[in-house]
Amino acid sequence: DDLVFLAPLLCFGFAWLVSHFEWFQRFEWRTLDWRTQVRAELGQPPPDERILVVGIGDRSTNNIEPWPFRRSYHAQLQMLMANEDPAVVVWDIIYQNRIDANGDALDPLSDEDFSFSTQQLAQAGIPVVFAAVSGPDPTGDRLDQSGSTRPLMNIEGPVDQISGDVELTMPFPGIREHGYWGMVDAPRGAGGIVREMPMLVKIRQRVFPSLTLQTAMRFWGLQEDDLKIVMGDGIYLGPKAGGGVFPSMNAVCS
Repeated sequence: DDLVFLAPLLCFGFAWLVSHFEWFQRFEWRTLDWRTQVRAELGQPPPDERILVVGIGDRSTNNIEPWPFRRSYHAQLQMLMANEDPAVVVWDIIYQNRIDANGDALDPLSDEDFSFSTQQLAQAGIPVVFAAVSGPDPTGDRLDQSGSTRPLMNIEGPVDQISGDVELTMPFPGIREHGYWGMVDAPRGAGGIVREMPMLVKIRQRVFPSLTLQTAMRFWGLQEDDLKIVMGDGIYLGPKAGGGVFPSMNAVCS
């Protein structure tokens, strides 16, 4: 009878040990590449009809202006989107603070337009989420001036397992005061390929949500204390989100 209970533990322990070998990780990455390729060739499930993705490509730059656009254009788009009453607006673009060699703001009027439109959406109950990214070099952005975004505190387990860096680039002050931001760090694996996007990113000793997780939080109206993070298990969103769970610390890209 003891062997019945011991065997699963031994198998689990062996699998855990093997998973930490570099050759096994390379093999796992290779199978992930194969699975992703097969899924792309055989067809994928259609995207959720509630999600609208607006892209910026050659047609946009040919008809508006060369990239990067003035932020007043992004402000206009936000005001147009507000008419559709979206649950949340997400920008997968890093709108950092822009200054010239003299320390003066570049195109401050466009920044004011973007800030104003973000404030208008917030007052209408439409949260806006922007992108941020970590890095080793100082950017002038300070963690004690993170705007509406707060670090996640309800974490069980070793925080040192969370990847990150010592500095970060946040959205410029005018929009981070009225909106939120999430991390878009994309560590590259074997062959320089991005296979996983971390759901959590650590800046020094503070843990912040990814852009994906922050979007889910805004969609469900969750505060930082509503989340329960169990390292090695999952991110529990709580009853407000219908008991939803992100089953691991990483979400596989496809």
